[in-house]
Amino acid sequence: MVFFSGLFMLTKGIEAFHSERKVYGWLLIWLFLFAVYISMYQFTASQ
Repeated sequence: MVFFSGLFMLTKGIEAFHSERKVYGWLLIWLFLFAVYISMYQFTASQ
């Protein structure tokens, strides 16, 4: 679930870059990276 919300943030961040909103785009891309990190941590912690 966290991974898919991260993918959604990545697509929104790319759309923000195309509409010339660079800061908002960077924020969403960093949130995507954080969500991927949390997703990987949860996967490895459950093993």
